Amino acid sequence: MTPIVKHARNLYPDAHIAISTLYPQVFEQNPYFNELVNPHAPVQGYDKVIDLDGCYEASPSMHAIDAYSIKAFNSTNYDKSTELFLKLSDRVHVYNEASSLNLFRCVVIHPSVSWPSRTLPRETWLEVIDKLISKGLSVIIVGTNNDLDLGPTRHHVYNLKNMFSIHQVSYLISKALCFIGTDSSMVHVAGTTKTPIVGIFTCVKAEYRLPYRNGQYDSLCATVKPDIDCYGCLEKHISATNLACDRGDNACVKMIKSDNILKALDSVIGT
Repeated sequence: MTPIVKHARNLYPDAHIAISTLYPQVFEQNPYFNELVNPHAPVQGYDKVIDLDGCYEASPSMHAIDAYSIKAFNSTNYDKSTELFLKLSDRVHVYNEASSLNLFRCVVIHPSVSWPSRTLPRETWLEVIDKLISKGLSVIIVGTNNDLDLGPTRHHVYNLKNMFSIHQVSYLISKALCFIGTDSSMVHVAGTTKTPIVGIFTCVKAEYRLPYRNGQYDSLCATVKPDIDCYGCLEKHISATNLACDRGDNACVKMIKSDNILKALDSVIGT
């Protein structure tokens, strides 16, 4: 939503812009709106209301931000880069927690747990970690306890789950060598930085999720996807919010191998 709000401000520079959202933390420090309102209360008294609830779920064959843009403005012709606005305290917290790490040799990973059709096996992530370490890199794990458990902090592997807000994760990623993640919230957080991204996509096509940043789509991103004819099957399921595999075997997830991920990493960081 952040590019939507910014473009609304550009279109209506003198307007009082209010946001109704279940995720107010996204808009901390954001300069393009005036007020957060109760998302459970009726929206009344405004000259214009843009309701984006369920918008991209109803348009699964286009980029999520484009779906929002068409609904909000009937246009996609503007800078759709996503943004987070950090406080000094965000930077200080990350520095205090990660000051001992050489972030320029660290890769941040997010072993997300989502639908079975887009959740990589724990063994695949552990192989990725081993191969990153063999390349002389360190690994930082982010996310929450709802994500895969890849073990505690150990030599060259730092488990920093549940330690940071999304703004702080953005800052951490901005200082790292690369980010690796599946189709999840953290890919979009990584998209608010200039750090290279390796995005892993199965039931959703990469072109519908990779970030707009630096004024363009797909900037500094490499995609890992399965070689299977049903790749991106979500676009056949309007308004799906918990997709089950049409084949019944989640073959697309099983096709994603650690070597594919490392090859994509090499393509964006040049190792």
